[in-house]
Amino acid sequence: MKTYSERTQSILAKQKKLKNKRNIATASIGGLALVFFLTLFIPYDKSLPSVDKYANSPYYAVIEKLNTLTHVPKEYDSPFEEYIAAPLKSFFDFEFIMMGGAVGSAPQSDMMMNGSSDGNAKYEEVTDNQVAGVIEGDIFKRSDKYIYYLSSGNLSVYSIEGKDSKKVGEYSIKSKDGYNVAYYYGEDSEMFLSNDCNTIYILTSAYKKDKEEKYVTLLTLDVSDPTKIAEKKRLYFSGNYETSRLCDNTLLLVANYRVNGGVQYNKPKEYIPQYGTSKNMTCIPAEDIIVPEDANNTRFTTLYMIDTTTLELQSSKALLSYAEEVYVSEDTIYTTHQKQVKTIKYCITRIEQMTDITAISYADNKLTQTGTVTVAGYVENQYSLDEYEGILRVVTTTDINKYREQEEAINHDNGPTYTSMSPIADREVGTNASLYCIDLDTWKVVSSVEGFAPPNEIVRSVRFDKDKAYVCTSIELQDPVFAFDLSDLSNITYKDTGTISGYSLSLVDFGDYLLGIGYGDSMDNLKLEVYEETSDGVVSVASYEVAYCRFSTEYKSYFIDRENMRIGIAIENYDYEDESPCRYRLIQFDGYSLIRLLNTPYAGDLDEARAVYIDGYLYILGEELIVKEI
Repeated sequence: MKTYSERTQSILAKQKKLKNKRNIATASIGGLALVFFLTLFIPYDKSLPSVDKYANSPYYAVIEKLNTLTHVPKEYDSPFEEYIAAPLKSFFDFEFIMMGGAVGSAPQSDMMMNGSSDGNAKYEEVTDNQVAGVIEGDIFKRSDKYIYYLSSGNLSVYSIEGKDSKKVGEYSIKSKDGYNVAYYYGEDSEMFLSNDCNTIYILTSAYKKDKEEKYVTLLTLDVSDPTKIAEKKRLYFSGNYETSRLCDNTLLLVANYRVNGGVQYNKPKEYIPQYGTSKNMTCIPAEDIIVPEDANNTRFTTLYMIDTTTLELQSSKALLSYAEEVYVSEDTIYTTHQKQVKTIKYCITRIEQMTDITAISYADNKLTQTGTVTVAGYVENQYSLDEYEGILRVVTTTDINKYREQEEAINHDNGPTYTSMSPIADREVGTNASLYCIDLDTWKVVSSVEGFAPPNEIVRSVRFDKDKAYVCTSIELQDPVFAFDLSDLSNITYKDTGTISGYSLSLVDFGDYLLGIGYGDSMDNLKLEVYEETSDGVVSVASYEVAYCRFSTEYKSYFIDRENMRIGIAIENYDYEDESPCRYRLIQFDGYSLIRLLNTPYAGDLDEARAVYIDGYLYILGEELIVKEI
């Protein structure tokens, strides 16, 4: 048994040992805290990651550019700034505002075919194509026997028999091969009918179930017997559907494919557009990819040439950082790319909208880049471009902003400072309209008319007609319409209407006249207007306005009958008393006035309204077929 003294010594020894452990633990925690504290001040690596290890890849030029465009450096210089200094600053700034202070911020700039299926069926064109012989995809096609109509993945076939017309066939597109066929708002599905009227080619959107990747599906249907429609083949193309054309037996497909960050560059299928069947997808070859030096986004515009007789791919091309609009002439595809050009001089920042236009020839069964030009402004749509006798004509909305950069104090009393951007009033600042003519041999602008509209107006619609050009510009709901004479590029002249109410969303060559379709006195009014060019100017001959209604801005939804001087359009009345707010109206110009010939109930999406006039009957397509004798 231990004595009292021994027990005391034992207790003291245990306490000393425990104290030593505590001291060691405290020192360890303190050391770890010191190490952690010091790591807070280690600067972040903001440098661009190296991709040199992929130098032998055929896609190295693409990899370099994508690496630059997808790299997002750390916002802060170190962990201390990110997790301690910045939160504290935000807290104190918040407290300062609560006490009546103000924090300044810089304003953001505005970014803006003839044959037979049963021996005698003949192909008949119904789409109002921009270029003769270059057929545009649509949801509506016909032969001399049948009308084909595509809506929400359903193809309906109607007989052409006047009031005895009826639905004779139907086909619903189903998901297949692990690709879900998708129909979203704003997603286009279009089709073509072969020259022999035996095959329908449908282009629609799809996404892959397991990867959430979007694709364009090219689907072919055998419609030689409309009562027994059968699917023949499907092909897939990376990205979203943009547009398409059919020239003889060549299908031209344009799609947009976007690359997101975090891809593995040793796996080209993660960042290169592909095409093929569900079991055999092929990347576009590196030699077919164009990478502009000033590419500013990771979206590819992909172009494909497909032989419709075999569905074999003839050629492909991809352009990085394109495209806003696409115009297709008899032998060339033109794509546009909008960008900002910023210059700084004497603390004055000048920002100008510019557009690159790149031409891809599709002659000789091969896609070949033939030239690029840059013009001021941005392009409204495909009708703003036109190729005629070796000259590319383009109308743009020019847009220039200027800002003065200066430092200011928050409270003007030794307070923190910030950089402000003050707009500058200047004659060149704002929007306007310009016309450029480009020689396609030299790719130089050989003639132009810049700033021809009133200040701050923008281009609303354009129509070229051989050596004429018509342009509608507006600011709010007032517009002039300009008529340009382009017969002598060394002396371009133009006339205008002066200011009139509303503005045209579409300008249409209408026999010896010009037809405008757009808004009237308000955004709730439909206005049709017929213009005539005289020696003194452009004169409004007749107008027709429908108040309190909604109408489609999709040009293909309008029925344009130049032979009989008629225009058909579906509208939805806001102010109605019956149970049919949606109506289809047929209007005729008799040389003096616009007269209503038809006002019948209509069911269906206004954008999907289609009509054709055959042997005294008007066939109107929507949720159902409407046949009216005219």
